[in-house]
Amino acid sequence: MKKTLQINIGGFFFTIEEEAYQQLNQYLSSLKNYFSTYESCEEIIQDIEARIAEKFYAESSDIIEKEDVQALIASMGSVSDFEALKEEEDLQTPKPEIKPENTVTREKWFRDGKRKALGGVLAGLAYRYKFDVIWARMIFIVFALGLIGEGVGPGLIITYLALWIFLPVSNELEDQPSVRKFYRDPEGKVIAGVASGLAKYFQMDVKIMRIIFLGSLFLVFGLILYFLLWILAPYAHSVTQKLQLEGQALTIENIEKSVKSKETETPKRESTLSKILLFPFRIIGLFFSFLGRLVKPFALILKIMAGIFLMFIGISAAFSIIVALSVFFGILSASEWIQFGDLEVQKLLAEIHPLGAVFIFFAVFIPAIALIFAGAMLTVGKNFGNRNFWLTLLLIWFTGMVGSISFGTKISLNYAHRTVEVEEVTYDLEPNKILLIDVPNNDVNNTQSKPYITFSGTNFDKVYVTRKAIANGPSKEQARIFAQSIKYGITKSDTALVFDHYLDIPENHPYRNQELRIEVEIPKGKPFKFSKRFLEIQNRPRAINDFNYDSNGESIFMYNDNNELTCLNCPEIDPYTAIDTEKNLREFNEEFTGWENMRFKDTLNLNFENLKLSDKFKVVLTKGEKSQVILYSNYKSSIENTQAKTKDRTLILSYLDPFTDMEESVWVWITVPMTQDIQINNGSAFKMYGFDTLPNVNIQISGKSRAAIQVDAKSANIAVEDKSDLTLRGHMDRVTINVKAKSILRAEESTMDDASITASEVSIVELGRVKNKRIKAHKDSLVKTVEQ
Repeated sequence: MKKTLQINIGGFFFTIEEEAYQQLNQYLSSLKNYFSTYESCEEIIQDIEARIAEKFYAESSDIIEKEDVQALIASMGSVSDFEALKEEEDLQTPKPEIKPENTVTREKWFRDGKRKALGGVLAGLAYRYKFDVIWARMIFIVFALGLIGEGVGPGLIITYLALWIFLPVSNELEDQPSVRKFYRDPEGKVIAGVASGLAKYFQMDVKIMRIIFLGSLFLVFGLILYFLLWILAPYAHSVTQKLQLEGQALTIENIEKSVKSKETETPKRESTLSKILLFPFRIIGLFFSFLGRLVKPFALILKIMAGIFLMFIGISAAFSIIVALSVFFGILSASEWIQFGDLEVQKLLAEIHPLGAVFIFFAVFIPAIALIFAGAMLTVGKNFGNRNFWLTLLLIWFTGMVGSISFGTKISLNYAHRTVEVEEVTYDLEPNKILLIDVPNNDVNNTQSKPYITFSGTNFDKVYVTRKAIANGPSKEQARIFAQSIKYGITKSDTALVFDHYLDIPENHPYRNQELRIEVEIPKGKPFKFSKRFLEIQNRPRAINDFNYDSNGESIFMYNDNNELTCLNCPEIDPYTAIDTEKNLREFNEEFTGWENMRFKDTLNLNFENLKLSDKFKVVLTKGEKSQVILYSNYKSSIENTQAKTKDRTLILSYLDPFTDMEESVWVWITVPMTQDIQINNGSAFKMYGFDTLPNVNIQISGKSRAAIQVDAKSANIAVEDKSDLTLRGHMDRVTINVKAKSILRAEESTMDDASITASEVSIVELGRVKNKRIKAHKDSLVKTVEQ
């Protein structure tokens, strides 16, 4: 029987045989005596003890024996070995390294439980292929956040979660002394020690590395990489970390070389130029260091909040799919728990096979459970469930996905074709009477589909109703049958046209996305009104929102000769309440700031005189010696999607793909010696200035655009329409102004000799001094001059 002891090495407790303890104690004492003359003796011994603890811990043996201590000394080297090597420098031969038998086969991929940050997947990958885990983590973050490879992130995260479930975990993976580890260098740092750490890691001059990073600042990606390395990499404070940064193993020989080099190294004196150049970066470094210390106490709180957020999403998804499954099997009432709008719920649910509903349940419920567990792991800091548990959930989820896709494909075939059946009906009208658009006075079933009804005027003396019945089906013939089966009643009485509440679809017909569109054409000049019940139940014409109509159905409407809806007895609307007049010129000018700092620019030399904006841009037009267009944007794709072409001496700006979701409007600077025709459309922002007296100028602002124009002209024609806004300055000898459709012209600081002004459809014109004026302000519109 051998006597054992309990000892503490590097913060770990071990059970060791007495004979092994004496040998280990003698080894440590010799090291202390050897390094006692060094200033950093205590730090060196602490690093050695930490390394010894790691080696013993990796062995995972219950009792440390004499052979284990001998193997340790052989791998790290003893003082006597090192002194002997120094005496025989010319005859040095590599001493074979004796390593204890590792219980883990390196060729197999494990999750690294000792060095994990989350699940140990990336740490295990780095161990398997012998590289520093920091590079795997940086690449993973870059792709997962979509900084490179747009669309890769979700797939990468799912792959990580799958590997977390599939790969076994190991807490016995030893350190790999041959693997160089990256650390930030605290001794040569200017901001965070990233550049100096990389210089040591790649064995290159730190000045070159700093020049590389300074050049990368012009590319946002370089700045992102710097911050990622700042966050991911710790400082190399200890001797062990400094040796790992330089790719050296922790041996007695390497420790002494490292310490001696530091003590004999002559500090480099920094030149005045270097101090001046690095001063701004040192200030930045101090700021971010302070910011890091400020945020560090909240890191745990942010982690817990992220966990709670994931659990909330998971619980919500799990609850929703449980309710949906309960509704499907009739345990809960659909009308009480789920809002389907006009969809016929029972017919829709009847399309789904019970087994398909179970598959859909598992396809949604299992990821919801995974989110709940992931949130709990972040919140508590503890793993839940063993490998078999997660593999079982994965198998159930995969089965649910395959089954859902199979049944979903079968259902989608029932909607493969779509048909429209058109029917036209006419109704005679009683002369000299007001037509009432009404619905039946009975209860409404809100679970059934309603028709979509539109109104317009006609030159004929009858009401024309066009019915378009639409339905899907597995074939054209089936779709036609489903469309023709849609029943909907329109009843004509003496003075009323009564529309049914909802569609009547045969009970034995399945749901096939049936819908009915009704176009009602009422003779121009024929007065009519909508009943209160119609306005409450059916979709009202959008045009009546331009009037202050009576919701009780007393307002009388009529289509005029221009097919415009008019109200005969609606109270007048104050245009200042109907139009957004709160935007001022200062807010407008803010839209034109920051263009000089945009990342991408393209200059176009074209021959043109006039301008037409077909899509949404931010444009400045000013006078120059030649016609030129400069495009600015923070997104290269936006400039590439911009089309600039000329036709009849007119520059036309548009987007090649108008359906692209633009990150921001392209900013355009245009110079031209002379211009006379300006067309601004589709929500553009436009400024024009710098032109002396023009002989003639035509300006059209439309499509919710906003413009500010300073111009002097002998003759001008100005049109502002469709909720647009124009601020006008300068002097015009003769001008024709037409403002309509909830638009506003702000021209208080302009002067005009002769002006013809028209304002209609709830619009505002505000003018400065006008010598001769002819004003035509329609109902609900307003024209103001300084004399007023």
